[in-house]
This record gives sequence, C-alpha cells and structure tokens, in this order.
Amino acid sequence: MSLRTLYAVAMADATGIDAKELYEYERAIREAGSFPGAVKPGPGGGTAATAANTAILLLGLLASSSKRNCGPKSDLAGAAEPVDQNGHIIVCPLTAKRTLAQALTVLLDTPDMANGIERIEHVERTYVTRIVTKGGQSVDYRSGDPAVPAGFRAVRTLDGNALHKIALAIERLGEGEPVAEEAA
Repeated sequence: MSLRTLYAVAMADATGIDAKELYEYERAIREAGSFPGAVKPGPGGGTAATAANTAILLLGLLASSSKRNCGPKSDLAGAAEPVDQNGHIIVCPLTAKRTLAQALTVLLDTPDMANGIERIEHVERTYVTRIVTKGGQSVDYRSGDPAVPAGFRAVRTLDGNALHKIALAIERLGEGEPVAEEAA
C-alpha cells in the first residue's frame, strides 16, 4: 500500500492535514531523496506506507514550516540522537534506538508502544525534538548546533492519539485488512 492510501484511511484525519497537502509534503520529501528505498512508479505505485516512510513524512511535518525545505529538515530531524540531561548521547530508553527516525519507526511499527506516547514536539531552530510518554517520561533528541538561538521559535506537536491511530492503520494495511474509521 502507498502513503496515499494511508492518508485516505487515517493520516489526514489523525493529523488534521488534508490528504492533498500530505501528498505535496510527500512529493517534496521524495524529490529530496529522503525516503529509504525505491518509489514504485505508475498505477498502484507511489511511496510505500511503511513505518519508516511514515516516520520520515511525520518528521518533515514536525520539523519544517514549508514544503520547500521539508526533505532536508526531515533528514536533519531524523538523524537527531537521544541525549541525557547533561547533553551526552545515549540509547533511547523508550525504543532502544540511536536516532529519532529509528525510534519513530519503532513506535509506528508497534501500536501498543505508540499508545503510550502523549506527544512528540519539535522546537524550531533549536534542533530539539522531544518524545513525551503518558507516564510523564521524556526523551530529548538533538541534532545540529546545540546552541539555542535567540528570537522567535515555533513548536510543532504531534498528538500521541494521532500517532497511535496512524500506527494502527499501518499495521492493518500491512496485514491487508480493510481499515475503517474507528468510533471514538
């Protein structure tokens, strides 16, 4: 299944972003060469709706305020490493992974783990993305220059419920099951 199918069955509703807009972000990320693996051309083709590809797209949405630079920004955010309170690089205590792209892929591949996430927030211009659990634990991921610039910074947040809904849809699509909207 392609990411376009995922937009139609869950992602557009979960993120509040129109499916056409999601596709435009996908296209920009694809043109930047940020998706791992080949993209299948033609009817029934497109970018596969894998957890890894979905993670790259979500990182592009979190880290970029425009489609124009979402490919490079998704790459930078995806390469972010988990750090402890002293700024030392660690292994993620939630997923046992070493980069944000890997950790987000694990969460999207494991709906039960995704259900334990309250939010993922990215603070623009600080190179910091934070995963916060419903239990109050948080893990900071840092990439690039650790110095925090002065001035305006925007925070983009992915709600944990949206993450869980997307993870469930990926699981069902991967199993070939029809994905219907769940009643809340």
